[in-house]
Amino acid sequence: MDKRIVIFLLIFIVGSLAGIVGYSNAKITTFEECENAGWLVRSIKVYDYVGDYGSIEKECTLWTGKNFVKQRVQEEENSPKTQCCEECKTAFNKSPVGFEPEIAMCGKFNSGQPINENCELFFENNPMSVSACKSYLDIKRAIEIATAHLSFPTTVVEVEKLECYGCFSITLQRDDNQHQFTTTLNDWKITN
Repeated sequence: MDKRIVIFLLIFIVGSLAGIVGYSNAKITTFEECENAGWLVRSIKVYDYVGDYGSIEKECTLWTGKNFVKQRVQEEENSPKTQCCEECKTAFNKSPVGFEPEIAMCGKFNSGQPINENCELFFENNPMSVSACKSYLDIKRAIEIATAHLSFPTTVVEVEKLECYGCFSITLQRDDNQHQFTTTLNDWKITN
């Protein structure tokens, strides 16, 4: 076969592939489309609440260099769930009624310090027991302790409540290299 024909075929194939990739990339306009683009995706990065990337949850990069980001929906320190669970826990501790926290439903028991109207509405739409609220707040606190000292982005893989007070086993994954590691808390202090 003539060299010129081989060179022409190679240039034609490469040009066709570049055109297909360029056309496919041009149709991608959102993060969700990028994330589902398969072989067109060069990388998807997942960020934690560290540094300048605190508002970005994920970043998708195509082979052409085009980037798309998914903004993090941040749960504020005083989110309705956090605030209302704190109020429920306080109200339960000041309640004269002898219910177990597993049975007592937030917003449904008498207390010396009732919860506010917004939290009553929150619990009407999101029924939770006192025990579930305490568990939510404890897990949130454990994750905050386990990740506060880290200088790299991580994703929480698993949180296991252990038998003692303030004891948790928290499996984290580094976002930069996917290495998993476990942090253990005992009495709300990191032990490893």
